[in-house]
Amino acid sequence: MFSFIFWQIFIDYGPNWEDAWESHKNVWTSPTEGSGFENYTPLANVIGISSLRTIDEQEENPYPDNIVNACYWYEYNSEWYNPDERGYYNGDDYIPDYPDNMQTNNEIHRCDLLKKISDTHYEVRIYHGMDEWYESNEVLLTMYPKESITFRMKRYTSDQYLPGAFRHFIEIEDGIFPEQWKTSNIM
Repeated sequence: MFSFIFWQIFIDYGPNWEDAWESHKNVWTSPTEGSGFENYTPLANVIGISSLRTIDEQEENPYPDNIVNACYWYEYNSEWYNPDERGYYNGDDYIPDYPDNMQTNNEIHRCDLLKKISDTHYEVRIYHGMDEWYESNEVLLTMYPKESITFRMKRYTSDQYLPGAFRHFIEIEDGIFPEQWKTSNIM
């Protein structure tokens, strides 16, 4: 027999924070034309809903301005994998089964879907390396599994960058800390 203990932690940010939040909710407006965020789409509205599109398909039916494709990728040792005559590596040989933590994995990189091969596979270009979002390093893969493709926000386009995004420090009352924490033995 198992027994579980569940804890809930409630954090009181203080009355000043709550007042600032209520004021923000009352005065905040959607981004205006020319702000760069007028066509902002939350990532949650795209993942699992939008179909994957190749770069050619995106010319006629683009993703929202702030959304890009992203592919699972980890650094490889080129001695172990050989590209075909076009310079493509075989994704089925290289990419492991669907990563369990696809939406939080640190090895997700911006990619372009170059060609749909089947309902389950694509040819992709993955941008990786120190400057991945500026297309400095890339690798080409064929037979790349659809399950290893997702969506991400373009850099600096998530809701935390929206004009007028809520910002307020969290006040902590001195009374919650024991006195011995507030005094120093260093002279």
